[in-house]
Amino acid sequence: MKLTLIDNYQGPIWGVAGALLLCTGSAAIISFVLADGEAHQMFASTSHIVGTVLMLSVLPCYLTAAFIYLYRETQSMLDATGEMGAPDAVEQLRKQAGTLAPWSIAMVVVAVVYGFYQNIYALEDIWLGEPYTVLDVGVVLGNALIWFFIGFFVSWRVPVSLALMRFGRELAVDWYHPEKLSPFANLATKDVLIVAGAMAFMPLQALDAEFRWVNYQSGLVVGIPIAVLLLFTPLSGIRQAVIRSKTDRLAELTEMIANTPRADVAQLEMLSSHRARVKSISNWAV
Repeated sequence: MKLTLIDNYQGPIWGVAGALLLCTGSAAIISFVLADGEAHQMFASTSHIVGTVLMLSVLPCYLTAAFIYLYRETQSMLDATGEMGAPDAVEQLRKQAGTLAPWSIAMVVVAVVYGFYQNIYALEDIWLGEPYTVLDVGVVLGNALIWFFIGFFVSWRVPVSLALMRFGRELAVDWYHPEKLSPFANLATKDVLIVAGAMAFMPLQALDAEFRWVNYQSGLVVGIPIAVLLLFTPLSGIRQAVIRSKTDRLAELTEMIANTPRADVAQLEMLSSHRARVKSISNWAV
């Protein structure tokens, strides 16, 4: 499935995020007003309700903005490092960044079902005819919407990170211009920061200053592994390229030293110093 809409959209990121926020925020305000501040027993106080509704309204907009931002940053990274890789590999990575995997729909469905499952007790009461308000329904649907965006984001970004790993390990490392590898590290860092930013919305559910593990459990269990994966997967590809390049370069230098007359001290010292410098370079040289 191609990401045609995102690829064709050239406007500001805040435009899409703002439009979505207008929709989710309006729905939250209307449901809160119609419910007159009352909700299911899953909420401990009005502050708890307000914080939860605020998170449900803002987080989908944040994830949408993050999706577009990372899409553009991935394309920019390829523009900066494309000359280091084979043209076919660059084109393949661009194609991967602009499509969703065939299993993405299944993962999104699973994520949405899990979003509903988190409010299973509220759904059971509604099904059994227990008293409920429009705010209860809004919270259940809002949570499912968040997990829709999470499933969509993860099902896109994880395959892209795997493609970045495959692309990175085939790059030709230039020891005299190691800064050319920086875009990879920068992109991986942005992935982590965006996931961390999404998890930073979770404390909004504690506006009443009461810690509830259930409000953080799912976000941390999903967010932390995803952040680690998105950071180290692309960098591991670069690490393999660095190790391969170091091995080849050290072999060349060793052969050059072996073929240099022992009377040519200056040349031997120069080659030995260069070999020592190559050895000292970290395998995570990004």
